Amino acid sequence: MSRLSKSIREQMARVLVNHRFADEGKRMGAANRALFERVYDEAYDAKILAHMAALQIVSPHLFEKHNDIRVNVNGMRFDIGGRSPCQRNTLVRIEQARIEPRPMILGYCSSYGDAYVPRDEKLNADLREHILSVPDFSQRIERAYNEAMAALDAFSTGKKLAEGWPEAIPVIGHMIPEGIRTLPTVQVAELNSKFGLPPSAAA
Repeated sequence: MSRLSKSIREQMARVLVNHRFADEGKRMGAANRALFERVYDEAYDAKILAHMAALQIVSPHLFEKHNDIRVNVNGMRFDIGGRSPCQRNTLVRIEQARIEPRPMILGYCSSYGDAYVPRDEKLNADLREHILSVPDFSQRIERAYNEAMAALDAFSTGKKLAEGWPEAIPVIGHMIPEGIRTLPTVQVAELNSKFGLPPSAAA
């Protein structure tokens, strides 16, 4: 009978956490990208872009291109765009659509110390809400990982895991060293609810 090593249980916990949070992370990545577009459109309106384009005809490399902007929202300085802050966690793989670099006047890209102060109140509020949601997202991921590890630690073998938590088998069953699938013997309804198990047919 194959035992579940600590390494295998850690890998399973990561897969479960990805199953639970990947879609939410993708939405946050999309929000990060959309906020970058809104900030750029406000900082570089049509008139400014027209002047920049005219200058670029004379000097094509006058403006550096970047895909992130440093903003100052109520005294909080942070970068929007580029690599989503959610991607910095190490437990969930978060994909974000690529943001094409745009020409920028020196000062507002994250390579420099200045920060753009958005004028629109709704944009300010949305930026603040987004950046404050990132640490909460990371904390929930950490808690879920610890809960998954605590649950998996109760199963010393693949057989016991398949018997005790069959709803998780469609997500992590391929990682079990043995291919045994039997009926449940313990109640894991709360865990199933937390991790969205079993996965829906659509997913």
